[in-house]
Amino acid sequence: MTQKEKSDIVKGPFRKFVHLNTQIFESRFSSDKLSSIGILTLCLIRIYNYKLPDVILPSEIELIDSVNAYNSGEYLETENPPLVGLLFTAISHVLGNDVVKLRLVNELFGLMSFLLLDKILKYNGVSPIVSNFGMIMILLENSLFTQFQILTTDATYLMFITFFIANNKLSKLKVITNKSWFTQTLLASIGLGLAFSSHWSGIFLLFYSFASCILELWYNSADLTISIRRTWYVFYTKLACYMIIPITIYLSTYYANFSLLTKAGESYNQLSPEFQYSLQNNHLNNTFPNVKFGSSIMLRHYQTGKYLHSHPDYYTGSGRQQVTLLDNYNDGSNIFEILTIRGVDKNLFDYNRSIGVPWRVELLHVDTNSSLVIDGDHKPPISDQEYNKLVTTDTNYKDIPEENQKSKQQFQIKISGKYCKTDESKRSLQVVNSVFQIYNERESCYLLGTPLVLSEGFSTGQNEVICITEPNYESSLWYIDWNTNGNFPEDDERISLKEYTFWDKLSEVLMRKTKKLFVGFLGYNVETHDNSIKSWMFISKGFTHYMGENGAVYLLGNFITYHLIIASIIIYGLLKIYEFCTFSPFNENEINEVNYRYEFEGFDYLLGYLMMLIPMTFVKIELHLFNYLPSLIFGILFTIQTYQWLFEKSKYLTIAIGIIVIPFIILAYYKFLPVMIMGEWTFEKCSKLMISPSWNSEVCEVYN
Repeated sequence: MTQKEKSDIVKGPFRKFVHLNTQIFESRFSSDKLSSIGILTLCLIRIYNYKLPDVILPSEIELIDSVNAYNSGEYLETENPPLVGLLFTAISHVLGNDVVKLRLVNELFGLMSFLLLDKILKYNGVSPIVSNFGMIMILLENSLFTQFQILTTDATYLMFITFFIANNKLSKLKVITNKSWFTQTLLASIGLGLAFSSHWSGIFLLFYSFASCILELWYNSADLTISIRRTWYVFYTKLACYMIIPITIYLSTYYANFSLLTKAGESYNQLSPEFQYSLQNNHLNNTFPNVKFGSSIMLRHYQTGKYLHSHPDYYTGSGRQQVTLLDNYNDGSNIFEILTIRGVDKNLFDYNRSIGVPWRVELLHVDTNSSLVIDGDHKPPISDQEYNKLVTTDTNYKDIPEENQKSKQQFQIKISGKYCKTDESKRSLQVVNSVFQIYNERESCYLLGTPLVLSEGFSTGQNEVICITEPNYESSLWYIDWNTNGNFPEDDERISLKEYTFWDKLSEVLMRKTKKLFVGFLGYNVETHDNSIKSWMFISKGFTHYMGENGAVYLLGNFITYHLIIASIIIYGLLKIYEFCTFSPFNENEINEVNYRYEFEGFDYLLGYLMMLIPMTFVKIELHLFNYLPSLIFGILFTIQTYQWLFEKSKYLTIAIGIIVIPFIILAYYKFLPVMIMGEWTFEKCSKLMISPSWNSEVCEVYN
C-alpha cells in the first residue's frame, strides 16, 4: 500500500477536504465467519436456558389481542401501527395460536438482531478486539435479552431498526450510485418502513433517517473524490427513498388493517360515529336522526367520546348519586329522556317536530327515574375547587314545584355552529350532526367531562363529570349518538352518515394517536406521567413483567453497559470542547485523522441515540424501560465507536480498560440472570442486588 493509499485525508483549496477509504472497512472482516457462528451458538445456549411462565404476561396482551382481532375481524385499535400484529397473525396461521411457539418466533427475531449488530460493527471498520468487546456488551445486555423473549412488538421493532442501520451504514461504504449502492439504499428504506410501521416511536427513527441524510451530505460535500452534482444526487435519492418507501409500507399496513377489521369490536367506543357506522353490527343503523321531546337519547362527550352515565351508587363526600363518563355504549344506564321543562303546557309542543335550538330542556335518567341536576352546595369528588359544581341525579327534584328548585334541573342547549356538521343541525337538534354545550342557568355553569378517573364504588375507572363556569370550549361539547322515541312511526327515516373512506379512517386514527401520545387532554390540567429519560439512562428503575409463585420476570438492563454509554457521551463532549478551545483557522496543515474518523463513524450513532431518546420527554402516555431500547442500541454502537477511538489513541491502555470492564459486565449479567429466567433464587440474594431505591424490590417477595 502506497503512502497515498494509507492516508485517507487530503486538503482542498479553501478548507480541509476529507476522503475516508471506506472500502477498507468493508473488506477488513468480509471473510470473518467465526464470530457470527460464535454469536449464534451463544444466543442458542441462552435461549435454551431461558424459561417464561406458562401464563400470558400482561405485556403480551396487546399483541395477542391484535392477533385475535385480525382472526375474528373485530375492530381493535392499539398504540402501535398494525404491522407486527398482521405479521404474527400470518405466522399464527402456520404455527397456531400457541403463545410458546410465537415466543420462539420472537426469539428468532432477537437472534437476527444480534447477527445484524455484529454486521454493523464490521461495516464500521472497528478492529477485531473492539468488535469482540462490542459483541460482549450486546450479548450480555440484560434488557435486550429479556425483551426478545417476551411476545411484544419490541423484538420485531428492534430487528427492523438494526436491519435499517446495517443497510444504511453499508450503503455509505459502496461506490456511490452503482448497482450495489442502490440495492443497499433500497434495503435500508424497506427496513426503515418496516420499523416505522411497527411502533409509534418509529416516527423518531424516520426523522433520524432524514438527519442522517443531511449528515451524509455534509461529509460527501467535503470529499474530493465525489463531485458536487453526485453529492446532491445521493442526498435527494436517499431522502426520496426514505420518505416514499416507508410511507408506502405504512399506508399498506393500515389498508390491510381496515380491510380485515370490519366488525364492531373492543375499540368500538373510541371511534367517531361515522367510523362506527362503517362497521358491521353498529348501534347507529336504526337510530332516528331528529331528536324530539320524549326521545330516549345517549349523550356523548365530544372530546373523549365517552357517554354521560349514572347509576344507583353514591359519592362518599356528598352522598349524591354518581354521574360519570363511561366508555361503553352498550349500557342501559347511559340513557336519558329529553323532556320539556316543568310549568310549560306540553300541549303547545308537537312531538312530531324537532327540538329547536337554543331550547330549555330537562334530562331524566331512565334507569333510576331521576333528573339530572347541578348541586351547587357540593363539590365534585376530585375537582373540588370553589368554582366547580357537582353533577348528580335526584328523584326528588321532579316532584318539587318551586321555581327556584326547577332551575336546578333545567338546561339550555347551546349549539356550536363551528362544530355542527350541517346547516340544519345548527337550527334543530339532530343525532351526531348537532354539537352543543349543556348550560345550567341557575348555577351559570357548563357540563364538562374531565380526564380524572374516579376510584369509589361502581364509578371506579370512570371519568369525572363536573359543571364549571368558564370551561375549555371543546371539553364542554356534547352530541347525541343514539335516539329512539315511542311516538316515531316505524317507517320514519333512519340516520344516514357519510361513507367513511380509507383516508377518513386513517386520518381519524392518526389524529387520535397523536393526541393521545403528544397532546393529552386539552384544556384541563391533569398530572402527566413522569417520563424521565435520566432514570432510563442511569437505569434507576426497571419494569416488572411478571410476579408469580415460581419466580419473577424483571426487566433490568446491564448497569455497567448503561453507564458506559453515559461515559462515552461525556468523552465525546469533552473532545468537542477541546477541539473548540484549540481551533486554529490559520493552520491549514493541522488535522487529526483519528478524531475525524471517530466523528465520521460515531456521531451518526450519537445523533440516533439522542433523536430516539429526547422526544420521549414530550410523550403523554406512561413509558417504561423497554421504551429506551431503541436508543440503547444506538448508544451501544456509539460506545463501541468511542472505544475504537480510544484504541487508536492508545492501544494498550484501551486493552487494559477492556480487561477491567468486561468482568464487571459479565458479573452484572449473571448476578441478575435468575430474575430474568425465573431461576432458583433466595429472598436475601435478591434483596442485596436491589441496590437502587427505585428498583422494584417487591419482586424479591416471590422468593420469600
